[in-house]
Amino acid sequence: MASRNPTWSRDELIVTLDFYFKHSPSIPDKSSRDIVELSAFLNRLQSKLGGEISDKFRNTNGVQMKLANFKRFDPSYEGKG
Repeated sequence: MASRNPTWSRDELIVTLDFYFKHSPSIPDKSSRDIVELSAFLNRLQSKLGGEISDKFRNTNGVQMKLANFKRFDPSYEGKG
């Protein structure tokens, strides 16, 4: 059975939400340099905090999904999050 990634920490959410606001309304694609760098930063943060990092931990797919999930809270976004 595959283990799930841990719940996003407060620090991770703050960093990712800051990224969202800086790039909104046009969030970069998951293969963009910005998303790759954000994913790498989140992995380094986890490593510094002593947490375990799997191959899928805060990968570009997961980071892109989290950014898309923020849309549902964004009053300026007219679609579905």
